[in-house]
Formats: sequence, structure tokens, C-alpha cells
Amino acid sequence: MRRAAVTNLDLAGVDWKGRTLSVVEKGGYTHGYSISKEGLQAIPDYVENERTPDAEHWRSPALFPTACNNARSGERLSVRSVNVI
Repeated sequence: MRRAAVTNLDLAGVDWKGRTLSVVEKGGYTHGYSISKEGLQAIPDYVENERTPDAEHWRSPALFPTACNNARSGERLSVRSVNVI
């Protein structure tokens, strides 16, 4: 998955039964990516323990929003942030 696709992932793009992630990519095309069972199981833990305060602050559908205490950022991680991580 391209870094830009990671930043465009929405929580609504997770297909729990089909074990896929759908994301709108370059050119406006929706692409589906398979995700392992372990990866899929990690998402609820991440959402409950890490994502919720940041997503509520930004009112963001993004799967990976920026930290709410980061005043210089928007509601989604940037490609640059993914590089740093």
C-alpha cells in the first residue's frame, strides 16, 4: 500500500467480514487491500485505545488521524508523518 493510501484510509473502509481495506487512491479510484486476520484484530484495539480522542477532536473519519494536541496539523496524517513513523 502506498503511503498516500495509508493517509486516505477511513474507518468506514474496513470490511470486517471480507478482511479488506478500501481506499480512494490517486485518480479517484477505489482500491481494495487484503489484511491479515491479526491486522484486522488489531484495529479495534487501536480505535478504542489510540484513535478515539484524536478522531473526536478533529471529527474525522480517518483511520489514522493526527494527534489532537498537534495544533499545526490537519485531521489526517500526512505522507511526511508516515515517513517519520
